[in-house]
Amino acid sequence: MTHKTLLDYWQHLVEKFPADKTVKQELYLQLEKDYNSPGRYYHTTQHILKLLELTDEYASFITDKITVQFSIFYHDVIYKAGLSQNEKRSAKRASEELALLGVESHVITKVSEYILATEDHASNKLVDDDLKFFLDFDLSILASSEEEYETYMLNMRKEYQKVPFFLYKTGRAGFLKKLLKQYNIFFTSAFVVHDNKARHNMEWELREGLNRLT
Repeated sequence: MTHKTLLDYWQHLVEKFPADKTVKQELYLQLEKDYNSPGRYYHTTQHILKLLELTDEYASFITDKITVQFSIFYHDVIYKAGLSQNEKRSAKRASEELALLGVESHVITKVSEYILATEDHASNKLVDDDLKFFLDFDLSILASSEEEYETYMLNMRKEYQKVPFFLYKTGRAGFLKKLLKQYNIFFTSAFVVHDNKARHNMEWELREGLNRLT
């Protein structure tokens, strides 16, 4: 089986829209550059590719794949560790660039809403099933293997390497405890079955993992 590249996903996603091929290529190259910029260790092109692969794996559950995939491409395009405006700025960037592609306004609005929903991943009022899957894809790393989870934990710390450890530990622990207090970590029945694995990983990080960091 041939694995699709990030460019493969992009080209297939944008082919139906009227923008010039040069515009489509330039937007892709800028996305690739931003996701591979210095200081990124987890929120990279590999993270985006993994989520896009999940849209194929769970394609039968998704109604509007275009919205979900555009949301994946842009949800972390603006990422400065510790800043509170990342999601808003990413949503704005998505809106501007999707308009350049000629994407319909209602799709642009939904993409913006999806990206903004990643600010807390904790809403209990979600009614959009596609949004639920998008958020579950984004947090799927929490239910990964122990080895992959530890790599994720280390890479997150690297992204916050300029933050003093005691502050990072406090903030990270707060994030994990907030998720653990939720009745379910994930929103969809397809992912709720992985809740126990996610809880095991996060509890390990709180109990042991964070103490391995500096």
